[in-house]
Amino acid sequence: IQVESIRLSEILTEVGEVTLVKLDIEGVEIEVITEMLDAGFRPYQLLVEFDELQYPSRSARTAVENCAARLREAGYICASADRHGNYTFVRMSD
Repeated sequence: IQVESIRLSEILTEVGEVTLVKLDIEGVEIEVITEMLDAGFRPYQLLVEFDELQYPSRSARTAVENCAARLREAGYICASADRHGNYTFVRMSD
């Protein structure tokens, strides 16, 4: 399936400051989080479903752990996580 989409940077240009982002985007969340952090975009809360964890494997866990580490480096803490791959990150510092 192909769907029309717009880049996160385009949304930010139109909207400006965003305090909460929820990502349930079927397997591309790590790419979007990477783009978000590379662009310097830091919402106060980030809710994300890591679809990689629906099919547990060492590589999936490593990818999610690496993404979480990158978020920690950006000033986020993991405030909540469940066994279904749903995580809540809150920015504690800039």
